[in-house]
Amino acid sequence: MIAAASEGRDLRIDLLRGLALWMIFVDHIPRNILRLVTYHRIGYSDAAEIFVFLSGISSSLAYGRLLARNGFLAAQRRALGRVLEIYLGYLLVVVLTFTLVLCCRDALGTEYLVVNDFGLLLGQPTRAFLAAGLLHYTPQYLDILPLYMVLVALAPGFIWGLRRVPSLTLAVSAALWIAAVMVPEFRAPNLVPASFNPLSWQFLFCIGLWAGGHYYGGKPFRAVRGVVGICGLIIVANVLARGLYDFGRGPGHFHVMLLDELRAASSGGNEGFPRLTHFLAVAYIFAAYGWRRDAPALRRAWARPLIWCGQHSLEVFCVGVVLGDVIAVYFQTMRPNIGYQLLANGVGMAVMVMLAWSLAQRQRIAPAGAGAGADFQPDEARPR
Repeated sequence: MIAAASEGRDLRIDLLRGLALWMIFVDHIPRNILRLVTYHRIGYSDAAEIFVFLSGISSSLAYGRLLARNGFLAAQRRALGRVLEIYLGYLLVVVLTFTLVLCCRDALGTEYLVVNDFGLLLGQPTRAFLAAGLLHYTPQYLDILPLYMVLVALAPGFIWGLRRVPSLTLAVSAALWIAAVMVPEFRAPNLVPASFNPLSWQFLFCIGLWAGGHYYGGKPFRAVRGVVGICGLIIVANVLARGLYDFGRGPGHFHVMLLDELRAASSGGNEGFPRLTHFLAVAYIFAAYGWRRDAPALRRAWARPLIWCGQHSLEVFCVGVVLGDVIAVYFQTMRPNIGYQLLANGVGMAVMVMLAWSLAQRQRIAPAGAGAGADFQPDEARPR
């Protein structure tokens, strides 16, 4: 059993969110050797699920406390302020990424440009920039930030509902998820059909909000042996399915129709049933057997870089996307060996860590009361 958390910051959230950001950075780079060892190799879900779920938990802390203390409108205003910050970061990433792609289109190659949905940018750059600014054109890896904007904007309303009518709120969220998964057209208009669909991903975020409010509200988590067993079976089945699917794409051309159907159900920007169940199973097992909140490992030197990155997720994510594009150009043009690939990944992660460390230092020495950022951590409430 994990004891209910007391008031203050939970470093597990920061560490795991930092790890998710590192994996998103690694998975963004084609031909990257490290993609073979990231979380998505063990099942249908990937680092995006980790980020969305933890964002739900941390939003329940940040906006839930504000809602209880100052009311719904104050929480909603703070959430919309955070949405504006995310949007400005998104615009910066769009400008840098689009400029890099236009300058290096030959080096990146047709396959990279097609897979990452940059066709409109190459054919109609002016329209692409305008559509991206309106969130109507979000190529691969740029679509996470628009998704995050929608989820943060919805957070106070979800929290309000989860506190007053939790069953109904979860039921409505689940109904939206089912509709989005069953009817692919049920989504906000986007020129990239494979972009994240907020109407399906909001359910995982809502579950994270509920989990955060439940656990940090003083109710301890108790693992149920039967549920642990079911989660273990789901994880094993995912590992086997992933292995068979990858093997089926190899030289032997082994084909399993069911695995292809499951893979299709987990793509296209929707949070499909295979992805959702796999992630929830992993999360439940971690909650049952993972680190306690006071685990000494969280205070070790090796954990600090991940924690810093998790505490400043927006800035680190934005830099990681741009760095990933730069390294992708290097990989596509130079085709480096494993050693140079590892070096490039290490340099990228080091830059992300240095940025997070500098932001943490600036936050630490900021005078008390020096604006909203000094007394409020947008991703999660600061310790008291």
